[in-house]
Amino acid sequence: RSDVLIGPHRKGIRMIVRWLAYLVVLIVPAEKRDWAEAMRSEIWAIDGWWQGVGFALNCLLVALRLRKAAQDMADMRALASRSAQPFRAGLISGLVCAGLATVIGLAYLDMADAPLTLIASNVAAFTVGVLLLAGLYHSGGGLLSRYTALTVAGAISILLTAAFGRPVDGVARWIALGGVFIQTSLVLMPVAVVAFARATNGLSATAMSVMAVGLALQPDRAVAGALFLALFAVVLRKGGVTTIVPALIAFAAFVAALVKPDALPAVPYVDLILWSAFRIHPFLGVAMWAGCAVLLYPALAGNGADRAAKDGFFVVWAAIIAAAAIDAYPTPFVGYGAAAIIGYVLSLFALYPSEQPHKGSVDAFGIDNFPADSGTWFYVVPEPVRDGSAQHTVTPC
Repeated sequence: RSDVLIGPHRKGIRMIVRWLAYLVVLIVPAEKRDWAEAMRSEIWAIDGWWQGVGFALNCLLVALRLRKAAQDMADMRALASRSAQPFRAGLISGLVCAGLATVIGLAYLDMADAPLTLIASNVAAFTVGVLLLAGLYHSGGGLLSRYTALTVAGAISILLTAAFGRPVDGVARWIALGGVFIQTSLVLMPVAVVAFARATNGLSATAMSVMAVGLALQPDRAVAGALFLALFAVVLRKGGVTTIVPALIAFAAFVAALVKPDALPAVPYVDLILWSAFRIHPFLGVAMWAGCAVLLYPALAGNGADRAAKDGFFVVWAAIIAAAAIDAYPTPFVGYGAAAIIGYVLSLFALYPSEQPHKGSVDAFGIDNFPADSGTWFYVVPEPVRDGSAQHTVTPC
């Protein structure tokens, strides 16, 4: 045969083939070592030495590609870990702010001689909020679908509350759960606003419009105004028809809520307490204002969160606090009220997602294919290396 060599040349070719086979085993990642051992045995079993050299070189090329893919995958995971660090730190800081404001509220309730059941209710609300937040982070589905689902759920719940909620003096803002009255708008509107700022699409825009109508029907002037101002902040940051239309409908709903009568009296330990606390003790009044201010910190911290989401988060809670200072509306955290506590903790989910988006697209070897100013964002989820290629699930958003 033409590929059979005689003498030292044949021995030299044999040695080269064996070294190439040995290099294949050394180069491949550990998870492909069995494949490499099988290829080495295949190389040694080939009778034609020139064929053996060709097959060994081909195996060596595949081994190099596998090694490169494994290294790129490790780099991507390290990048994702570094990218997630500020989001984890932001979530922790948000929970710390919520916990601090809750403690200030408990101190106020104690110094104001509030019933023990009110103090226990606030503690339970914070616990429930944290548990629901953990459930959202461990729920299935992509982030965008979960954000949209939150806006839809919030819109339906607020509209149903307006239609079938527990009316008080012609105002239907509450539902009864186990003997506790929950204001659904304070639970669901803040997280829906921040989720809408992240997942702005036709369905979420429709949901926010329906939510605004529900607030007008209740009516709830404070939350309707907070919704309009937060959506206006999102419009300024993102623009587009899908943000402008809900903002206009929210403005009309706010005007309608202002026109409708709302003669509910102030509730002890809930309404106008930012001022009455100073009569108990000046330092308590200052602490309560500080407790409200600390709630806004997550939107101001440099945690890498989406700017539109941070704007929506800041404006919606600043507006709710301002309404509580102006008129007889619930004061979040530093007074009695489970709804605002749960709603604030849930809104942290939309502010700090469980995955960090990367701008552009990543191909099989983790290379950015889109220019930095393309405006296209993707969630890139790496999967195990298979058959010599790095595979990813790439979701545009």
